[in-house]
Amino acid sequence: MTLSPKALVEIVSSNEIEVDAPVAVGEMAVFNAVKQWINHDENSRKQHLEEVLFCTCLQLSVKSAFSSLQKSHSCVCKGFLEIIDFMPLQRN
Repeated sequence: MTLSPKALVEIVSSNEIEVDAPVAVGEMAVFNAVKQWINHDENSRKQHLEEVLFCTCLQLSVKSAFSSLQKSHSCVCKGFLEIIDFMPLQRN
């Protein structure tokens, strides 16, 4: 939970992430890890939210999970849901 935003971006952007689960389930694990990182210190980390989430493969995870994050965190803008379709399907 003490990772810097830059370190977290490097990790979630990596093609080396291996989760022993179907792709969508694995991406939810990555998404949940990002969510836990944000929750650990929301006040100082909310400014990095878009940068970190953009590095995840949200299209492969459940859109309702992102909606629930929006409901519990005012720092997630409503418009961000609309750009999920433009996020990468796979890591670079």
